[in-house]
Amino acid sequence: MTDDDRPVTHTECRLRHEIVEQRFGSLERDMSEVKRDMAEVRKDLAEVKTTLANLALGSAAMSGNIGLLLKIVCLVLLLVLAGRGLDLSAIAGGI
Repeated sequence: MTDDDRPVTHTECRLRHEIVEQRFGSLERDMSEVKRDMAEVRKDLAEVKTTLANLALGSAAMSGNIGLLLKIVCLVLLLVLAGRGLDLSAIAGGI
């Protein structure tokens, strides 16, 4: 007879079932933890996606505001230069 053909006692069989149950039970617990972690990761990714979408909308609005701000700064600089030019011509004409 080989080892596979010999009969086993009820105790050996029960112990083997307990070991198998313990291994599968720990695997099932680990898998449930992994599933829980994956759910948290999906939730965090959804929050990141929402945040990035909001930032993209905010940056689009800011780029429009930056363009307007640059136009205003250029206008102010041109007016300052024009004012300086008038001052210099008044001084040069008064001399």
